[in-house]
Order: sequence, then C-alpha cells, then structure tokens
Amino acid sequence: MALIGLVLSGLTAILLIVILRPHRHLSGAQEQPAETPAQPTAEAPAANSTELYNRSLSESKALTILSAISKVVVEQQAYLDPHLTIQDVADRAGYNRTYIAGLFKTELGGFFNFINGLRLEYAEKYKKEHPDATLNEVISESGFASRTTYYAVKARLQQES
Repeated sequence: MALIGLVLSGLTAILLIVILRPHRHLSGAQEQPAETPAQPTAEAPAANSTELYNRSLSESKALTILSAISKVVVEQQAYLDPHLTIQDVADRAGYNRTYIAGLFKTELGGFFNFINGLRLEYAEKYKKEHPDATLNEVISESGFASRTTYYAVKARLQQES
C-alpha cells in the first residue's frame, strides 16, 4: 500500500511539473521597452528588458511603483541602512518584491548599483558638510558596511562611468 502511494505521488509530481512548467518565451523577438520615466537620481535604464516582464506590468503601474521606490529609497533615505534589501524596499513601498526587483533592474540600473550610487553621493555631500569627519565616520554615515565595501563600490562605479 505504501509503495502504491509513493508511485502515485511521484506520478502526480511529474504531471504537475509538466502542466505547470513556466512558459518562457526564448524566441529572439522582444517588445520595445516602455519609455523611461524621469528619475533625477536614476541611472540610464537597462536595454535588455524581457518581453514577459514588459507584458506583465503596465506603464502607469510601473510609474506608480517607481514613485513608491523613490519615496522609500530616496526621500526616506533607506539607502543609509547598510543592511537594506530589495525585500525591505518592497515591504516599505507596499508592493511585490518581484515588481520592485524587476524595476530596479530594468529602469534603475540594478538594486546594488542604484543604492550604492546614492550612498556615494551622500558620502561626498557628508564630507563637504562635515570637513572634520574621519573617513570611517563618512563611510558609516553613508550606509556602507565597511571601508572595504566603500572602496570596492567606488572603484566599480567609477569604472562603469
């Protein structure tokens, strides 16, 4: 009896995998990405948006979510948290993590690039406002976890520019 139950469970699992497999379009044709909304602190949008992602999110919904991301990350300065994650942004913005992650990737140049770019801008601003501050103080106030991270991010983002 246990053997029959095990076989039936295996067949059910295989059937579900076959029926519910993701429908991915791997053909070369992709839709044109939607026009990029103006974001003062955003980098240029990535040119490789997927067709499936573009179809799942309307332009007005994308703008609404981008506005919520901007409010949380830029206005509320969430980027100063050295342990900030996409899930944190999604929770604070009130949207699904998948949408948030997709918009970071397609419109803002990626989560880490966007956040670390804001941190570097803040570090420069902090240095000017607090000329007596030590480098360690500037780094920690800017949301970087360590001096090593600060230098690595600074080198990578300057190299990409």
